[in-house]
Amino acid sequence: MSKLEDLQPNSTVKGILPDCLATVVSVKWFGSTALELTYKSPSGKVANELLHRHDEPRIEVVEPLPKPCSHAYRCVFSWLTILTQAKPSWRVSR
Repeated sequence: MSKLEDLQPNSTVKGILPDCLATVVSVKWFGSTALELTYKSPSGKVANELLHRHDEPRIEVVEPLPKPCSHAYRCVFSWLTILTQAKPSWRVSR
């Protein structure tokens, strides 16, 4: 369970859409008990929803999963670092 105050632009939220995560686009407060949440679905559809304090138990701000691409780049750069720092054992000294 998250508080309404935890909803920030670019955060990922569970509980807004029934079967997937939503990305927060913007938040507009109405007093201290309600807000208009503009969010984007994984398919790119943008929608709005009014949330009140009684909606807090159903929402949860989650850590976004790392993009596979960024993980692949980290692996490649790690491998390149290892290769450049390793002493080549295949060279024959004369």
